[in-house]
Amino acid sequence: HEELVRVPWIIRLPRGDADARRGTRVDAPVSLIDLPATIFELAIGSEPDRSRCELGHSRSLAATLREGALPERRWLYLHTDFEPVLGAAHEESRALQWGVFDAKNRLKWIVDHRVGEGNSPRPHLYDLARDPGEERDLAATEAGARDAAALQRLRALVPEPLAGRRGAPDRVPEEPWFPPSEDSDGAGPALDPDPDGAGPR
Repeated sequence: HEELVRVPWIIRLPRGDADARRGTRVDAPVSLIDLPATIFELAIGSEPDRSRCELGHSRSLAATLREGALPERRWLYLHTDFEPVLGAAHEESRALQWGVFDAKNRLKWIVDHRVGEGNSPRPHLYDLARDPGEERDLAATEAGARDAAALQRLRALVPEPLAGRRGAPDRVPEEPWFPPSEDSDGAGPALDPDPDGAGPR
C-alpha cells in the first residue's frame, strides 16, 4: 500500500544540470530498481549498455530528472515478505504480498497471500488517479475485474494459491534486451501468449 511504497525521491543533480532544474517537481512514479542505471548515466554520461545487460533490469531515469521526460518503465512491481506469519504446516510458510502499479493508468493491483489454510489470496485494486488514499477497493466490482485482468502479469498477482510455484519469472517481455528464455515459471495470465500465437499481451 502507499504508506509503504510511496517515498519521495529528492536529488541534487550534478553541476551543469542543477541550476536549470532546481526546485522542479516531477510527478512520475519510479522504482528503486532504476536507481543504479540513473547514477551510472549521471556519473558516466551515457546509459548502461543493454546489449551486454549491464546493471540487469535497471533503466536510467536521467532524462526524467534533466528534462521531466516520462520514465520508460510502465510496470512497477511491488513485493513484501513478512516471515513467519502462517503456521509451519502451511505449504506457503512464507507470507507474501505482491503488487504491480501501472504507471500509465495509475492502477495498483495487490494480491495478499497472507491468508489462512484453505483460503484464497485476497486481491485489492485501487485507482490512484482518482483515489490516492486507497480508500475505495475496486477489486470486487465488474469494472475492477476487467481492469485487473491486464495487471495479473505474474503468478503471484493472480488471486489463487502459489502452491509452491515461484511468484515471478526471471524475465518479462518489457525487458527485450535480455536473451530469450524458455523459463515461463511465474508468468501470470497477462503474459500468456494470445490465442493466435502473436506473443504476450
